[in-house]
Amino acid sequence: MTRETTLIGVATFPGADRSVAHARRFVREVLGPEPVAGTVELCVSELVTNAVRHSASGDGGQVTVAVIADGDVIRGEVTDDGAAGSTPHVRDEPCAEGGRGMMIVDALATRWGVTSVPPGATVWFECSTED
Repeated sequence: MTRETTLIGVATFPGADRSVAHARRFVREVLGPEPVAGTVELCVSELVTNAVRHSASGDGGQVTVAVIADGDVIRGEVTDDGAAGSTPHVRDEPCAEGGRGMMIVDALATRWGVTSVPPGATVWFECSTED
């Protein structure tokens, strides 16, 4: 049996803080009433925030969000304009004032990872539609 992969939507936003809200709205619009939509929206929000704050996307750059259906999985992808010296990771300090974005993604997503797409990177995550 072959799983069908479908691009649900893709959008590019300016590398600015206001784009986080625009990315959340985009996810809500393309996923509609999908039960996992809230989880995907939150994960995209955290990843877009990271891209804007910690990559070349944040200073006049851009960030691209893609939402993909693959069988019983919704995959979110956030592509930035280039690394700022570190790869996204879950921080070891759960009580720190900042840096909780990847901890949230790690807790909510079935799995996540980073793919190099020079000059930038795509941080992706998957959420199961079956619970």
